[in-house]
Amino acid sequence: MKLERLLGMDGREVRMALPVLAGNLQTAISQYSIIQEEECMKGHTLDSLVGKPVKSRWWDLIINRYLAIKLRLFKNKGICLMEKISIEKLMELYVDTINKCGTYLLSEEDMVIEYNIFEEFDTGVTSFLHADILQQLNDAGLISVEIMNKSSILRNLVLELQQGDEWNINAVRNSPEWRKVLELADEIKGYFAAE
Repeated sequence: MKLERLLGMDGREVRMALPVLAGNLQTAISQYSIIQEEECMKGHTLDSLVGKPVKSRWWDLIINRYLAIKLRLFKNKGICLMEKISIEKLMELYVDTINKCGTYLLSEEDMVIEYNIFEEFDTGVTSFLHADILQQLNDAGLISVEIMNKSSILRNLVLELQQGDEWNINAVRNSPEWRKVLELADEIKGYFAAE
């Protein structure tokens, strides 16, 4: 199976995507000759697996990361893929993203911060706090306009941090900008607890 087929991208798109591939997806792609032998991948591209139940959390993570990359690099293709996911699953992924962030991380080990923020939350912010997804969740009555707006602010704060020199564990612990992010995530979680 060619890398282009697995990713559902042409050669030019793959060359653009490779620099931003991260974590589990990078591991998966580097081992795609093994992956194609897995039962769930037989005859499938990652595109074709979006929105379908998969056998393991590992594959769920790979597909979520893949969606984030599609959204980041190829917005229209990413949005089309998101439309395959049920609104209930999108809500689950949205809540999971918010739960990966918060002031609780300040009392955690560096390894937990690294995983939660720089792998899970980073991916989820790109994908599941995207304006189009937030609007779908609001339209379905799953989040209020206020939560939608606060989630959008949270996403923008994180995207700004990604571009600067505070994209590291020390900054998460000590930076006033990161404190805003952590507290805003707590605030959004508070709305869910109240509902």
